[in-house]
Amino acid sequence: MPPRVSVLLPVYNQEKYIREAIDSILAQTYSDFEFIIIDDASSDMSVKVIQQFTDERIRFYVNTKNLGSVRTLNEGLSLCRGEYIARMDGDDIAYPERFQKQVEFLDAHPDVGVVGAAVQCFSKDGTGEVMRYETDCSALFSSFIFAETSMVAHPVVMMRRNLFASGIKYSQRYFYAEDYKLWNDLKWHTNITNLPEVLLKYRIHPFSMSRTKPEKQALLRTEIAAAEYERLLGERIESKKSSARAIFRSLDWFQLCTLTRGLQQHTGLGDALKIIGKSLFESKIVPYLVIMKRFIIRGISLYVE
Repeated sequence: MPPRVSVLLPVYNQEKYIREAIDSILAQTYSDFEFIIIDDASSDMSVKVIQQFTDERIRFYVNTKNLGSVRTLNEGLSLCRGEYIARMDGDDIAYPERFQKQVEFLDAHPDVGVVGAAVQCFSKDGTGEVMRYETDCSALFSSFIFAETSMVAHPVVMMRRNLFASGIKYSQRYFYAEDYKLWNDLKWHTNITNLPEVLLKYRIHPFSMSRTKPEKQALLRTEIAAAEYERLLGERIESKKSSARAIFRSLDWFQLCTLTRGLQQHTGLGDALKIIGKSLFESKIVPYLVIMKRFIIRGISLYVE
C-alpha cells in the first residue's frame, strides 16, 4: 500500500543546509510518508551528505545533468505515489507537527486541494519576521487582481496528488514564478487556503530567487495576472502594463461589472462585491486621499511659515 504522503524535495548545491532539512522531515510526528529527494546534478557535496541517511522512507534520485528546478519538480511529481504531496526545500526546516496538521486539515476539508501555512523567516543573523498568508479561499482566488504577494509559501505547501492527473504541472515558461503560475492554474479546480500556524522555518540568504531575480518575478506575475483578467473578462488585456494593480486601474465600469460576474461564479456574489469594492478603494480612492493629505500638509506648512 502506498504511503498517504509523498514528500518532494529537489536539491541543488545545498551541502550546507540539506542535513537540517532532511532531519526535520524525518522527525515529523506524522510518519506515513515516502521521502522523494532528487539531486539536480549538484557540483558540491550534497549527494554524499544525502547518501549518509539510511531511513527506508527515503527514495533518492540523482539527475545525470542539471535540468533546473522546474523540470526536476515535474519529474518528482511523476514519482509521487501518495494521496497528498508535501513540498520541501533543501535549505528550510519543517516544524515537527507540520505534516500532522496539514493531513488532518485536508482530511477534514475535501473541498480544499492546496494548503499552506505561515513561515518563520530566519538567516545567519538570527530570527526574522513571521510571514502569514491569506486564509480565505475567495480572497486567494482573486489575489491576481493586484498580484503583489504569493498565495501560499511554496516550501510549506501540501497538495492533493489527483489535481495533477489532468496534466497540470509546473511551467518552464514561467521559471522564477512557476509556483505562482501553478497556484493560479490549480485554483480553477480546487480551493486553496493556508493554516494560520507557523509550520516552517524559511531561510533567507543572498542566493534565494526572490532576492536575485525580483524584477523578473514581478514581470512574470503581472503576465500571469493579465491572463487571469483575460479569462474572466473574455477579452485581451494589455500585458505591457507595469503591474497587475495598473491593469485594474485601467478597467472601465463595464469591465469591472464583467469581472465581478466572473468572480461571482467562484466566490459567491457577496465575496465578489467585497473583493472588487476593496480593490477599488485601495487602487482608486486611497491614492487621491494620499495626494490630498500631502497638499493639506504642504498648505499648513506654508501658512505657518
